Amino acid sequence: MRNLVKKYGLAGLLITGIIAQAPMALAGKIVANCTGMVNFDIYIIDTELAEQDVEIVGKAMVDIDEKAITLTGPFGEMVFDRKLGTLYQNGSDTGVYCTYSEKG
Repeated sequence: MRNLVKKYGLAGLLITGIIAQAPMALAGKIVANCTGMVNFDIYIIDTELAEQDVEIVGKAMVDIDEKAITLTGPFGEMVFDRKLGTLYQNGSDTGVYCTYSEKG
């Protein structure tokens, strides 16, 4: 979404309705509550910082779009599928399911 705003401007996105179709606003923070067989992890991702320290994984480059939240860093790549809820680590399904909420 951030890339779309850069490309078309906020007014252009409002006119075309792209913002209205987005599954989640991209201002503030996204909280990912992730559960697996034996774990429960909460990831808080700042939507306005391209590089940040994410608790549990450490320093990460962050890319957010309508489909996924992608974290990359020394730990490899983590992809949070925003539609299915699946968490992938280095291309493999981790068996962990995540739900997402916004935090102002």
